[in-house]
Amino acid sequence: MFRWCSLIFLTLCYNTLASVEILTSQEPPVNFRSRDGALTGFSVDIVKEMQKRVDDKSDIYMYPWKRAYNMALKKPNVILFTMS
Repeated sequence: MFRWCSLIFLTLCYNTLASVEILTSQEPPVNFRSRDGALTGFSVDIVKEMQKRVDDKSDIYMYPWKRAYNMALKKPNVILFTMS
């Protein structure tokens, strides 16, 4: 599964010349904000590892699902991860 997700992420990163905006929503325990405000959870860890492998320094932003989904539909170069 991880290799499949990595392949998709690599393809998206290398096929776009512009920077990529990475979005998610709060879905504990998969991804959530810790008490100190940092994004955490196992899907966040997977995305951060993929970023490290492709040397991507993009931030990950957390929005309510509906807003993140609409942004992904309307804006170019947006990656939305983790759906219930």
